[in-house]
Parts: sequence; structure tokens; C-alpha cells
Amino acid sequence: MSFKIKSIALICGGIEDGKDGVGDYCRRLAIEHVSQGISCYLLALNDRYVDAITETVISENGCSIFSVRIPQSFSSFDRYINAAAILKKWQPDLVNLQFVCYGFNRRGLVWRELLWVPLLLAPYRRVLMMHELWIGIGACRPLKTFILGNIQRLIVLALIRRIKPFALYTTNAFYQATLARCKLTSKVLPLFGSIPVASVSAAWLAQEIYQKCDIDICFERDDFWIFGVFGEISRSWPASEIFEKIATLSDDNQKSPLIIFFGRSDHVSEFLSSWKIKFQKITFLSIGERPKNEISELFNSINFGLTSYPYEFLGKSSAAVAMLEHGVPIICSYGDYKLKIGWFCKTFEELIIAGDDPNFEYRLVNKTLSRVRVTDALSQTTKMYISDLDALVSIDNNEFTS
Repeated sequence: MSFKIKSIALICGGIEDGKDGVGDYCRRLAIEHVSQGISCYLLALNDRYVDAITETVISENGCSIFSVRIPQSFSSFDRYINAAAILKKWQPDLVNLQFVCYGFNRRGLVWRELLWVPLLLAPYRRVLMMHELWIGIGACRPLKTFILGNIQRLIVLALIRRIKPFALYTTNAFYQATLARCKLTSKVLPLFGSIPVASVSAAWLAQEIYQKCDIDICFERDDFWIFGVFGEISRSWPASEIFEKIATLSDDNQKSPLIIFFGRSDHVSEFLSSWKIKFQKITFLSIGERPKNEISELFNSINFGLTSYPYEFLGKSSAAVAMLEHGVPIICSYGDYKLKIGWFCKTFEELIIAGDDPNFEYRLVNKTLSRVRVTDALSQTTKMYISDLDALVSIDNNEFTS
């Protein structure tokens, strides 16, 4: 019997706007569901930005979604009781847990959730989206990280198996292969960015650069190569190698390199002081967090993006995907370049400039601000997801609740 999903409850840790990556993802996904005719609810199980259960209606682009936020301060029992009552009231056709272990515990140890989250989801058709698995995957790590990562791994795998999701998704092929080695079948649902695309460049940027760096980019914009680093910086990033290459190639091509750091990052000031001393031919500027419209305008103003993530992890980075949606070429300086990411479209793959690309200099010299933008990743990913779920549910309408 054919079955069409009409209502979905998206569940995550927290949904404070601009403060939680997975929460921002859920907000945009929920709004897009509504725009495509699917009723959608948002439920935050562990929100650290509220002190009491908070009910709000989120409105955007003419669409409205009902959200409930349960405080982090509540006990596991209270979170379970309240969440169960909320879902019983909503009676969604599908519940979708958008999971990252750090959304529920500051050390990523979700053993308490192992006890009650499967019970919460059991009465409903349920799917699971793994934004993160556990730390220490894919590289040599310090002993502390190795131990913590293995504990996380045991708990996360037990959680997945207890939930028994009808469908298991992740954001990239690397995680898919990792889950396969654990005998878990998953599908890749390509990530979309968290920054809606603006149509203009950042008129305010030139003044900010002039005030903080005493550089006038308005006079001869073509004399500058402007690079952008958006969001958190990975400590494993071999930044010195790519900065050395940028400094050398900029000198060879009579360009002045400027690297701008923006967005939320806990470590940027820690790194900048040493980078400024070591790479004096490069101008470094940190401008902190900005509204989404200004971030989009900044994407439209830079020549290149820089990512601190290895290539195999780009598919899980909403910051990287946001730049790609704006048509920004991204320089990725390390990782397994042979791995297939499973991008939303071929254009994204073509915009990645690998650190070991033999045509690295040619690609830098020949990239300009004229670019093809891909703006419908959210819409297309949502359509793909809904179509996939409809097809799966139609195979056996009872399978979710078996």
C-alpha cells in the first residue's frame, strides 16, 4: 500500500539560532519541508540556551514551524517524560533524530541517552541522521583522543542498534564506509550550507580592512588575493604548508595575499599571533561572528576559501558547503583526495583545489570573482530525502513500528 509522509518531527540537541550547527541545519531543513508541503516540528532535547521548556513558532520565507526546547538542566528522566508527551501530542508520521554526540554531552559520552532515547523513539517510524560518529577517525591521534574516541564508538554503535532506525543516513562517504565496517548500512544525504545566498558583495569589507590593516583594497582590487576561513579551525590543519605556498605564489604573480577569518571559532586568536610573525608577507585579519547576510556578502567578495578540514571530512562541513553554494573555490591542503565525497552536484567537486594539485598555481591565477553559483542544494537535498523515505515506507508500512 502506498504511503506518503505528511508530517515529520526533527529532533536534535539544541536549536539556538547561530549557536548550534546541527540546530541551524534542522531549522533550514524544517522550513524547506514546509515549503514542499510537509508539516514539520522541531524538538530540542538538550538545549543549553533555555532554562525552562520553551515553545515558539519559527517563521521564515512565509513558512512556520512549531518548536519545543527542553533545557539541558533537566534530568534524563524529565527530558524523556516531556519529550514523550510532546511527540504523543504531535503524532508525526516520522521522527528524525539528527545526531551528534556533543549535542547531548560536552565530552560526547551519551550513555544516558543510550537508556532513554531508544524508548522515546520506539513508538514511531524513525530515521537517524549521523552528522558525527566519534572522534579519532581517519588519522593518528593522541592517546587521550584514541581512548575517548573508542568509548564514544562503543556507545554510539549501541545507540544506533537500540534505536533500530528504518533508515540510517550520514553526510559523507567516509562516514558511510566507517559505518559499513561496523556492519551498519547507511546512505549519504549530501549536506547543504547554513548561509542563504545574497546577491551582493560586502561593501563594508573594504572599510573594515582599511581600519584594521591600513590596506585600501578599493584602489587596486585585482592586486589582491583574498582568502576566507569560515568557522572553527581544526588543530590538525597543516596551515604552515599552505600559507607558505600562498606567500610564494602571491609573490610570483605580483599579488598581495589577505586571509580573513570569520564566524565562530575558539582557537583563531591563539593561532594568529604566531602566523603573523612567521608569514609576514601575508596580511591576517579576524572579524569574528557576523550576521548570515554579511557572511554571504563576504563569500561574494573573496577569491578563495580555505578549509582546515581534511578532504575526506569536507562533506560534513556546513561551512565548506556554504562556500561551495556561493561558488567559492576551496583550497583543501591535506587528506585522502581519492575518496569520493558524494557531493550534491559535480560543480562542488570541480571547485575543490587540492593542495597537491599539479595545476595548483594555474587554478589560483585563473580563478576570478565571476562564478557559477549553486543555490538550490537545500531544496534538492530535501526532495531527495522525502522521495527516498516515501519509497522506503511504501515497501512495508509496518516496518517502522515492527
